Amino acid sequence: SYLRIPLPEGCKADDIVIENHYMDKELWLLIPKAEENFYADNAISGNREVIKQGSFEFSEEGSRLKFQLTGIYECRTILENGNLYISFLSPRELYDKIVVIDPVCGGADVGYAEGNTLEKDIALQIARKLKEKLDGSDIKAYYTRMDDVNPSEQNRIGLANETKADMFIGIGVNAGEDSSIYGTETVYNGDYFIPGFGSVELADFLEKEVVTSIKGKALGLTEATESDYTIRNATVPAALIRVGYITNKQEATLLVR
Repeated sequence: SYLRIPLPEGCKADDIVIENHYMDKELWLLIPKAEENFYADNAISGNREVIKQGSFEFSEEGSRLKFQLTGIYECRTILENGNLYISFLSPRELYDKIVVIDPVCGGADVGYAEGNTLEKDIALQIARKLKEKLDGSDIKAYYTRMDDVNPSEQNRIGLANETKADMFIGIGVNAGEDSSIYGTETVYNGDYFIPGFGSVELADFLEKEVVTSIKGKALGLTEATESDYTIRNATVPAALIRVGYITNKQEATLLVR
């Protein structure tokens, strides 16, 4: 049930760097003491069912192994007798509470812009602050991006659907021609009904909690339109919270802070 990776002599667990690039469905391992031909001479074996293909490259840091996976997996590792054993598990096998956080836009897509204030930057900074809080909780959070990149809408949705997340939360801002308008608005998926706690309930909860926390103004809930592709196509409770208007001078100042 394990993937077996031979390790060079003297390699310890603390030496190995494991990176789960779940948005790309890739697992990277840096083996610092593995020489250039080590994995040409020492075959990787065992359970390879979840691996589509693999490769290795050598640098001054060591050998980096890259595995393209068939889906989104978490891995558990055991180091024994000079081998690293990896088992691959679905997120639901490990976590009771899963949430996907989606800072909108990214890369060339700046979103709403007002001078140097960009939606993509504000959304990402909020997500990073949120990560600081969730990292210390019993909630497993996945993020569609943590850098200035722009994953496809299909990949953003795929992360939520494949992990069977309890909720998908998009983070964005608003803008309008009337600079006097300010406040928080939440967009929900009206096409996908889930009894009990669905998209409407999630949107209502987000709107109330955020507005109360920031002592802001609630603009209410809005049903997603065709332009809200990710929200409309998620098969889990999904909502996009637009935390404020960057076209309102005072609210833009608060958002940048």
